[in-house]
Amino acid sequence: MKQIKITAIRKVQYEDLMARYENP
Repeated sequence: MKQIKITAIRKVQYEDLMARYENP
């Protein structure tokens, strides 16, 4: 359960990082 939650948070952070990179 915790592992899935951590993975989900990591995915959200990664998508946010990519969005910032594409749209400075």
